[in-house]
Amino acid sequence: MNNWNQRSPKLQEIRRYENIIHHHTLTQAWLVALDPETKNEPFRLKRFVPPELSQSLWLLEKIRLDRLAPQLESLINETTVSEFLDELEETVWIVQMALLENIFQSSAVENRNALFNQLEQVTWHHGKSISENQWPDFESRIGNSSKNSLPEKVYLALKKSPFSRNSNGFMLERLTPDEVSFYWIASPLSRFSLKHSSELLTLCYLHHHGMKGYLYGLIKTLKVEVSPATLKESKVWCFRISNFFDAPINRSFI
Repeated sequence: MNNWNQRSPKLQEIRRYENIIHHHTLTQAWLVALDPETKNEPFRLKRFVPPELSQSLWLLEKIRLDRLAPQLESLINETTVSEFLDELEETVWIVQMALLENIFQSSAVENRNALFNQLEQVTWHHGKSISENQWPDFESRIGNSSKNSLPEKVYLALKKSPFSRNSNGFMLERLTPDEVSFYWIASPLSRFSLKHSSELLTLCYLHHHGMKGYLYGLIKTLKVEVSPATLKESKVWCFRISNFFDAPINRSFI
């Protein structure tokens, strides 16, 4: 039961919480792929996380691939919902970054490409499974409504994905009946706490492949092109999605 001065989370905050959990289950999926025994033992995150974020670790250690996440309302104590989600999200991102640094710095140079390809596949399939669960039968239902064009429907679905922070993670550049292009402004590049990491671009590459998997889970005939761009002096990724029914998805690496 909530305290008298504690409000219940809004729907948008609950969705954001669920999306943060999706990012952390990706971390767990990486660990399971690299070390299958990880799923059978509690994974200690303290070695990856700065001391100032340690109070969030008790929650992260509860979130595992084979368990339901705790209800958001039951986790909020002295902070506001927004403050709690900000801290939780920051912790998840820093843990992912620290994990990648640990993995690649401790691996031989000749094994790096194979290791990255393994993580890339895990991330792509993770994104695909999220969209298939969030939007079951998306492709078969899109013809039932003429309210929005197909590109717009795909863009709106993506705005509710884990890749759009608070539904404000994208800036629309172009929308036509045949394609949609947008800037991904909520990528890891936008997070100040990650800017000095040696594996920042690795994390970005993996997450944009997660977005490609997410899009493939919506419609399997999408052509997805990704390129680096600069927007208001900030580095971002530009996505262009087209050929909705004419060609198989382009899963090539940029």
